[in-house]
Amino acid sequence: MFAISAIVEVPIKVVQVPVLSGPLFGWLFGKVQERAKENPVVRRVAIFLGVLVAGCGCGFAVNPSLDISQYAHTAWTVRDGFSLGNIYAMAQTPDGYLWLGGEFGLFRFDGVRSIPWQPPAGQHLPDKPFSLLVTRDGTLWIGTYAGLVTWSGGKLTRYPELDGLRVTSLLEDPCT
Repeated sequence: MFAISAIVEVPIKVVQVPVLSGPLFGWLFGKVQERAKENPVVRRVAIFLGVLVAGCGCGFAVNPSLDISQYAHTAWTVRDGFSLGNIYAMAQTPDGYLWLGGEFGLFRFDGVRSIPWQPPAGQHLPDKPFSLLVTRDGTLWIGTYAGLVTWSGGKLTRYPELDGLRVTSLLEDPCT
């Protein structure tokens, strides 16, 4: 389950931090622990990565030199327009919008409010969004339970060769 939070460094800096919690994190952590017990190489790699992340300055979500009273915290809830259901994917487009794909459709978050996204008249998403990707050219790719579409320049493009297929992952080739 994801929670969207923003920590504001007074007076102007905004940092949006997705927080991973719940049963998925516990399951993943448990799997790493199991593997570490079985294999000493996995144990060494896990310890090395833990030390690396703990000692890395970029691992901090906030500036450690500032006092906690210099920050403000805002949490957005259902009352603020967020979906009642699960969020499966998040992506941020170059215009600054955060896109959330979930159980009840696609939502666009501008830093203040979340609104359900509506495609142009006469067009629709194949199904609920499951995966999102923003490519280098700013195109939002939307993988759904029944196909793939892109949103770019105010135009929704459908890929009929993938109609009816569940698109669970999207990845941009870094070599192209």
